[in-house]
Amino acid sequence: MAEPTGFARLDSLLGGGLGGGAITDVYGPAGSGKTQLAKQAAAACLARGGSAVLVDTTGKFRPARVLAMLRAAGAPASALERLGVVRATSVAEQAAAVAPISGGGADLAIVDSVTDLFSLEYGREAQVPEKNELFMAHMRDLARLALRRSIPVLVTNMVREFGGVERENLQASIRQFAHARVRLSGAGPRRLGTVTLPGSSAGFAYRVGEAGLCDDPAQDI
Repeated sequence: MAEPTGFARLDSLLGGGLGGGAITDVYGPAGSGKTQLAKQAAAACLARGGSAVLVDTTGKFRPARVLAMLRAAGAPASALERLGVVRATSVAEQAAAVAPISGGGADLAIVDSVTDLFSLEYGREAQVPEKNELFMAHMRDLARLALRRSIPVLVTNMVREFGGVERENLQASIRQFAHARVRLSGAGPRRLGTVTLPGSSAGFAYRVGEAGLCDDPAQDI
């Protein structure tokens, strides 16, 4: 069953929302709205009476933003009590956060950001094989979580430049597990996104408002 993100245009392109039993990968440069969309999806889940778990690997989670999104959705502030936040400060803590979610009753799992700690802890060239092995194991755990619980798993990720070409961090590994990919553009007056599903791809324009990501008719494509 799909979990709407709260952004109707994106949900339509995703086939109703974040797919149950599958990983959705949201990636883009800093300031593009990745974390905003993650919080928006959590708020949408809470507003419908569901529960969510967010694994915060960056230390930037602030409940005030989710509360604002809940207000915009007409939901009570008490809905925030159904959001579990796990602060992970190492790869080991990030990996360990998956098992409790598997045994819990969450309707949505979020990892924001999925690659940051791996790149921080395993940044040297000699550590690349170990980093890739550990990250693949983590993605397998997230895929198992999605399948066993039949819930959506949303991960956010950064992009980096390689030889002048912008690419998603650890994209080869992520793309083996992500059913849907949402590419968000950088900050600026014209924000464009792309949804990629097996066999199809579609673009959309968006802006970031009080309720999170929403349509931007002035910039529509």
